[in-house]
Amino acid sequence: MLVAIIVILIRRCPEALILLAHYCLLLSKIDHLWWLQGMSRHLLQAVHKVLGKEWENWITWPLQDLVLSEFKNSGMDESQTIQHGL
Repeated sequence: MLVAIIVILIRRCPEALILLAHYCLLLSKIDHLWWLQGMSRHLLQAVHKVLGKEWENWITWPLQDLVLSEFKNSGMDESQTIQHGL
């Protein structure tokens, strides 16, 4: 099973990449571990780049979560992002 998943990811199958993008949501929950810091963001950005605009709607949730977590990590909360028009 694991080999099959790796094969379809290597082939850049959009459906597999979409699942990987959603896995990044889980991965981001353990971002506090030093050896995983930034991994979810980096992986999601790579998936987004490979998928392109055509499949972007399918990974909207992980992308939005990434942006919100970036704001939270920079010290801005959601109310401040709304006030600043972000």
